[in-house]
Amino acid sequence: MKRFNHIIRGTLLLSAVAFMTSCSKDFGDVNDNPNLPTDVPVNIILPSTQASLAYSFGGDVARYNGVFTQNVTGAYRQFYAYNQYIFTEDDFNNLWNNMYAGNMADLNRIIQIADANDGSYNAYRGIAKITMAYALSTMTDLFGDVPYRQAFQGNDNPTPAYDSQSDIYTVILPALISEGIADLDNTGDDILSPGSDDLIYGGDTDKWKRFAYGLSARLAIHTTKRDASAAATAALAAIANGLSSSADDAAFTFGSTYQNPWFQYIDQRADISYSTLDYYYGIGCFHTDTMQALNDPRFGKMIDANGDYYAPGFPSAFYMADNAPVALFTYHEQKFIEAEAKLITGDDAGAQAALAEAVTASMSVLGVDPADDASYQAANVVWGGTNSDKLNLIMFQKYLANYLQPESWNDWRRTGQPDLQPNDGATAPIPRRYIYPTNERQNNPNSVNVGSSLQSPRLWWDN
Repeated sequence: MKRFNHIIRGTLLLSAVAFMTSCSKDFGDVNDNPNLPTDVPVNIILPSTQASLAYSFGGDVARYNGVFTQNVTGAYRQFYAYNQYIFTEDDFNNLWNNMYAGNMADLNRIIQIADANDGSYNAYRGIAKITMAYALSTMTDLFGDVPYRQAFQGNDNPTPAYDSQSDIYTVILPALISEGIADLDNTGDDILSPGSDDLIYGGDTDKWKRFAYGLSARLAIHTTKRDASAAATAALAAIANGLSSSADDAAFTFGSTYQNPWFQYIDQRADISYSTLDYYYGIGCFHTDTMQALNDPRFGKMIDANGDYYAPGFPSAFYMADNAPVALFTYHEQKFIEAEAKLITGDDAGAQAALAEAVTASMSVLGVDPADDASYQAANVVWGGTNSDKLNLIMFQKYLANYLQPESWNDWRRTGQPDLQPNDGATAPIPRRYIYPTNERQNNPNSVNVGSSLQSPRLWWDN
């Protein structure tokens, strides 16, 4: 069993330094980032904002959502309470502040600099707008209505109004994505181009555009409860220009400067169990228990059964090494979206083919032997029955593939798959939303639903 010391081996740039902790902190005014100098160049801002976004997404969001979707089991201290769905407003302060005072404020600053020097930083502005769409969609999918149009004004407007989730989905996010793509199509006069400072795609604008379309497909499929046919049609239209293979996966790679959030959390705390093989607790969860029961060949790739990296039963190095990437959007997720959308639109054969390709892509990225993939699919990915049966199969296989991915909670809320039951000891249903943080209730009179619970009000697309 390998153990690692607790030394943080690098110092983060700019405001990202505020995000490398799992404990709640009060950063004060979430619309004003005092750590962000006004004259910092865009190529310095970009990597820090990407790091803070990946850290938040792979940190608090992945852990909380992992409890809700039973990817992990809270076994001790705070996470024992979380496992019973006992949360307070304070539990969400850190995430809210990290997103608004940190990466979203930094992204907005890149956009402002590019606007003030129109035609000089189009590539940076395009990347910032697409990343902002990702960050904003993450926040609205967690909380519902959130600020955007009046946010990031600092002392000029410390109490921004909230935008409705319906407006965010139908107006704001499509505009950010389409404008971002247009900027990436018009970089000929840029005086500075992203390269190694872009820690997601290394300045590859074609991959950024494919990611933007993939994100559009994800957002479209979220709305199946509102209008399934329209959602599926929009998703398929976006996928036509989306990721072309797993080589296009949008992932932030951690390393000597930025450490993976799962690594930091596990190395500093021990209050979550990941499987029945877990070195500390040995408590299973629906996800890993199911994979073991199905003899899923990905289990040994997702879980470090022998403690070769850290300790037996913990997530594998693929997920929790200090330099492991945090995936934001993957080709196999896009293929699962395609399978669902084609099923909805009546393309049965296309849906079946996309599902098989999705599972294979998931297997391949983890290094599973193709023969093991074929055996698994022959036994467990059996197409047939009603459309409802087929949809359940798609969503169940997507759930297994998306280990530790927060997106599984979105899928469960809109489809009810997999058929999860509340955690042992819980006296309430599985949560359907985050509650607004203390800082917003106390400091922003324009905040909405300050009495929100983990059950209500439901999100716009969850009705």
